[in-house]
Amino acid sequence: MITLTYDKAKRGLRRCEFEPFSVWALPLQGESGGCPPDGVSLEQLLLSYCRAASPEGGEGLLRRTALWRLPDSLVICLRRFDNRCHKLGTAVRIPPTLNFSRGAGRPPGPDKEVCVFGGGFGAGGSSARQGVPLGDGCTYHVQAAEAEETYRCSPAAEEGATYDLSGVCYHLGGTLDNGHYVAAVQGRGGAWWECNDSRCGSVQMEQVLAGTVPSVKAWESYPKCSRTVYVMVYRKR
Repeated sequence: MITLTYDKAKRGLRRCEFEPFSVWALPLQGESGGCPPDGVSLEQLLLSYCRAASPEGGEGLLRRTALWRLPDSLVICLRRFDNRCHKLGTAVRIPPTLNFSRGAGRPPGPDKEVCVFGGGFGAGGSSARQGVPLGDGCTYHVQAAEAEETYRCSPAAEEGATYDLSGVCYHLGGTLDNGHYVAAVQGRGGAWWECNDSRCGSVQMEQVLAGTVPSVKAWESYPKCSRTVYVMVYRKR
């Protein structure tokens, strides 16, 4: 991941921060927080996560997070539990594919929001270089003089990629302290299988996307989206 801090007064990047990640955790709104009854799309959650916003106590600054490199496997976890460990029943639409656009671009300015999804990193282009080393796996800081050029050389911005859904984990239950997990995984040849403890059975992709595999469907209440989806695994083509 790369986190960019933009100084609105100086109209330029103040610094970049690099941090390795294995799971992309996306916040969810509660059902009373304005979520549409037909659910929210995973793409919307990704865009919201990468949207530029003013950090707490950072007057005059904008901060946003984006992907620096595109992994072979992208693991996305929804933050389904609040600070009291109660589950958020927000319905989420699961896409069978995720498309990250190719094309390097410029850092976010006060009049322009740059996202990693859909429009990619914006227009323009540059030759990608090797990523900045991350040392011993700790957060790596790039100061203002290097920040803009570092961002433009993002390998993720230059590469672009398409990811296909290969696995889903559902959580059945009302709190973090109790419940049951059911998985749906794609096997060889593209067939989908539901795995519930020792039981395993064939299912269709449409059931996986809607959360209507046999062990889960009783917990769902919206068509074509899922209130129980917790973790999704996407594989790069």
